[in-house]
Amino acid sequence: MKNTTRFLAVIPLLALAACSTSAAGDAEPTPLPVASAAPTTATTGDATIGSEGTPDASASATGIPTAPTGDVDATIGQQVGLVDSEGASQFGLTLTGISFPTTCASRLADGTTHTSENGHFLVADIDATMATTYTHHTTGEDQPFLTLDTDAWYIADTNGVLQDNVNTVSAYGCYPTGQRITPFINPGEHVTGKVVLDTNLTHGYLIYNPWGVTGSGWRWTF
Repeated sequence: MKNTTRFLAVIPLLALAACSTSAAGDAEPTPLPVASAAPTTATTGDATIGSEGTPDASASATGIPTAPTGDVDATIGQQVGLVDSEGASQFGLTLTGISFPTTCASRLADGTTHTSENGHFLVADIDATMATTYTHHTTGEDQPFLTLDTDAWYIADTNGVLQDNVNTVSAYGCYPTGQRITPFINPGEHVTGKVVLDTNLTHGYLIYNPWGVTGSGWRWTF
């Protein structure tokens, strides 16, 4: 899937949190740092969105904390997201919590449970918002939405090596649809829900990368 959000900047949560008015009666929001001018092609950095719809350019000049892979380092409970060239938030996502149950209630809501195939589940609670103006940054064949489903989430060990088989049948079977995150977020929507993966790790990184290009997402330490 190709998603173009031209001239959007990938930002850490602290920057996006500044979208709110800085003081009562202050009509101007606190300006947000745009990671860099938008180049025309994507690289493995974490800044603006280039012509292929993936974040690009190095963030080192902006002070945005990044992993060696190029992903933005994020913190549980604080918002990350995308801003446009004027600093207006276009997409925001907060990982509000992570838990590691060994079993989960069935998606069928029939009183049955599923057991982890790899050791335990990683259950991430997500809160996400997309501005109605997100469509202003898409063109032509580009899709005016982002995926939030499990295929956009990855688990890496403490060395940064991605795990295979985290999207098991058991993980897919967890929790009723109303408790799981919606597969996609569209302009103007605010959604909450769970992402469920299956792992044997107790320490590592949870990565959200809706573009599937190395170094273009966000990662949380667990």
